[in-house]
Amino acid sequence: MPHKILTIAGSDTLAGGGLQADLATFSNYNFFGLSVTTSIVTVTPDDFQIFPL
Repeated sequence: MPHKILTIAGSDTLAGGGLQADLATFSNYNFFGLSVTTSIVTVTPDDFQIFPL
């Protein structure tokens, strides 16, 4: 069973960062990633918004 690791981060699917990037990095090093989501970013053609959780 792989070691577990936790990230506390926001979701940022557009820029390739945030908790998605953390989880991908953990997987590359054979860790089992867990996450606590602190915010969600939504993007439209004209704007973006950040929603704290």
